[in-house]
Amino acid sequence: MTPRWKLLAATLFVTLVCFAQSTDLMLTGGTENGRFWRAQSLEGKVSWLFGYHSGLLEAALVSATYNNPDAASPTLAADGTKLQAQITRISIPSGLTYTEIAKALDRVYDTPENLPIDVPDALRIVLMKATGVSPSKIEEQTSQYRKSAAQERQP
Repeated sequence: MTPRWKLLAATLFVTLVCFAQSTDLMLTGGTENGRFWRAQSLEGKVSWLFGYHSGLLEAALVSATYNNPDAASPTLAADGTKLQAQITRISIPSGLTYTEIAKALDRVYDTPENLPIDVPDALRIVLMKATGVSPSKIEEQTSQYRKSAAQERQP
């Protein structure tokens, strides 16, 4: 093995070890957190938000179907649509694009103490801001999310 290949192999090994350690820090309770978020490009962040929102909407339809034993019911589609609207209202800030939401999440994670907060909880902080919740209530909830994230990280 030439010195160049040895150097390449050693570099690859160190990179993989470092990556494996850093990915553990990107999750809180099995969910992506601010460290993960900060490592993504804007396109990656928008894609994550789109996938998260799509997953919530699909879960709403599955839930409506599961909870309605008569799958041929004419109200099933209406029930699913209502449930999707409710889930969107409590999960995704309305009136903001995915890019704007991604930038708002960036601002949440600009505070290093917020990095362990998982992305869905940080999204709720953005939702609170977008709906006009008072700053004191937002800070109180953010503090709860920090505490919860710290407990998730305990062995």
